[in-house]
Amino acid sequence: MLRVRTALLVLVVLLSLVSVASAAAHPPNAVSARAGVSDLSLIGSPWPMRGHDAQHTGRSPYRGAQTGSIVWTRATDGWVQSSPAIGPDGTVYIGSVVDIGNRGSIYALDPSDGSVKWTRSTDGWVESSPAIGSDGTVYVGSDDCKIYALDSIDGSVKWTRTTDGYVSASPAIGSDGTVYVSSDRDKFYALNPTDGSVKWISAGRAGGFYGPSSPAIGPDGTIYVGVGAASIWGDGSGAFYALNPADGSVEWAVSTDPGVYSSPAVGSDGTVYFGTGDLMDGTYAVGSAYALNPADGSVKWRRYTGSSFYSSPAIGSDGTIYIGCLDGKVYALNPADGSIKWSRTTGDPVYSSPAIGSDGTIYVGSDALNPADGSIKWSRTTPGSGYSSPAIGSDGNVYIGSDDGKVYALGSAAVLPKATVYTPVAPSTMYHTRSYTVYGYLKPRHTAGSYPVRIYKYRYVSGTWKSYGYVKAKASNYSSYTKCSVSVKLPYTGKWKVRAYAPADSGHVATWSSGYDYVTVK
Repeated sequence: MLRVRTALLVLVVLLSLVSVASAAAHPPNAVSARAGVSDLSLIGSPWPMRGHDAQHTGRSPYRGAQTGSIVWTRATDGWVQSSPAIGPDGTVYIGSVVDIGNRGSIYALDPSDGSVKWTRSTDGWVESSPAIGSDGTVYVGSDDCKIYALDSIDGSVKWTRTTDGYVSASPAIGSDGTVYVSSDRDKFYALNPTDGSVKWISAGRAGGFYGPSSPAIGPDGTIYVGVGAASIWGDGSGAFYALNPADGSVEWAVSTDPGVYSSPAVGSDGTVYFGTGDLMDGTYAVGSAYALNPADGSVKWRRYTGSSFYSSPAIGSDGTIYIGCLDGKVYALNPADGSIKWSRTTGDPVYSSPAIGSDGTIYVGSDALNPADGSIKWSRTTPGSGYSSPAIGSDGNVYIGSDDGKVYALGSAAVLPKATVYTPVAPSTMYHTRSYTVYGYLKPRHTAGSYPVRIYKYRYVSGTWKSYGYVKAKASNYSSYTKCSVSVKLPYTGKWKVRAYAPADSGHVATWSSGYDYVTVK
């Protein structure tokens, strides 16, 4: 998120970019290099990155909280401007900002009660929102000028990549796993997910890619990102870029006035939506909501409201654009022409970006709005809330951070219990060329023939446990419990472990087994 830096940054925005491509970059015209929207089915995550998906639609397949009851809160070591990402097991990942010492932390929280699974400290604020790769790796930026790749199980550092400036923007992940993120100076990075090596850098002359605008990825793989004004006080215009994912070359660029601090969202037809805004002499400049043609960046429409947009748009299932504004309103815009369907006054400037439940409910900050007319379904006061944006879990909870230093889980009045998931049982010794039965037990009973349990596999590599995904275990019923079994092949020699997980269902929250079973593979 944007903050006023102690040093005045004077940067000149130019539309020409110089692409710096490493030898590892894909051929510029190769169709296979179009790293499009991440295949979320690979990880089954209910909210893997900012804006839910690589196109930043903000639209969840799950019905969100219906009453706004506080399920739990978790205090952090600072205040929370980062937005949550949610792993396939429901774990909530979020960053914090600690003013004293200019540091931050990344938290992994249990979705059932908010207990801390692990934390990872950095030497700078963590305003960036995490993104989760297909193997479970958690990617996040920090104001210590680094991008971190963290193991989702214990928070250990897989790799870091030093950039040329603060990383308050949030990463996006391509279908091939490439990690895209910008720094607040003049660089945009495409990183190899395995080791953080640079695939390419797209570099503007002074002023490129300043600010918290996070990249979105179009259906064809094109990368879209905005640029802030030439100074944090707004004495220059901004720009918006479409980049080729193969080598970072500029496909088109559009000047904006003022700068772009909102992150883009991409519609099903490829239309790119974002907002502009800035500070001028300590007051908010007049921004606009934009809709651009993905082919050439031409403006389809532009909506003025008399204030600035730091909120990022979300796109409803009918195409309606929802976006917050610093005039204290949330707007619903017609995707065809930008006309206002409705607006809802919230009372405070809206920095938070909307999330949309499967029933169409709009969650902004700690409010839930009716998509038909913007009327308030429920509102929950969270002291100091503002910058963090909500994420919707598969359990229906809405997770959001607050400037009071807490993370909130908001749900319906009834809190579902955990299932009882027993530690799975595997042979103590296995051979990498063969498959073996792994089984475990689950209470209460589930439907025979269903697949209510996942067996997650981890291999010990270079001092850390690396996730190798999961397999679904089939249920067979006994008098008071369910036995779940599956054939498992561990393809490499060495130390392995397995753990059972039952996803959330209509009667229970997501639940892990209390322990692991360990295997030696020969």
